[in-house]
Amino acid sequence: MRMASFLRTAAVALLLIMAAFGYFMLRDTRVAAWIPLGISATAGLACGIGLRRFAPAITGFSRTAAASVTVGAAGAILMFFALLLTNTCGADREHPQTVSGTVISKHVRTEAATRRVGRRYVRDSSRKIYHYEYTLMLPDSTTVRRSTDAAGYRRLRIGAHRKVEILSGKLGWPVVR
Repeated sequence: MRMASFLRTAAVALLLIMAAFGYFMLRDTRVAAWIPLGISATAGLACGIGLRRFAPAITGFSRTAAASVTVGAAGAILMFFALLLTNTCGADREHPQTVSGTVISKHVRTEAATRRVGRRYVRDSSRKIYHYEYTLMLPDSTTVRRSTDAAGYRRLRIGAHRKVEILSGKLGWPVVR
């Protein structure tokens, strides 16, 4: 019983990690978000319906409806991650397309550093962490957010052009590198 509970907890943690990595891959993929989400939702629905009989044994829920929804959500997350991983990892790295993007904004995100005092972490008022970011507009009117160092940020001007490599993904969805 304890082993089954551990495995279910590990599966939920793994699914959350897969969903987060899928989101990060979606940010670098130039596709309307509804396309991979719609495909994933359809696969999750099919998974929930198809495994309806086995769902209570898989999830440990006594109610079939809740177990089917849980299995469907897990199937959708798995499909979402698999789609974007296939597209990103299968991208054609041999023939990247280089496009010139225009810098439309630049901004600095500031966060306070923390230090440990005893068993807790407190804000360290003497140090700050700076994140230098800028936004590029590509020729197809999509935007890409990039990070740079402090020296690059000082040299960067709004309206300047920066080169971005775009790879053709395995599924045909362009991937910004």
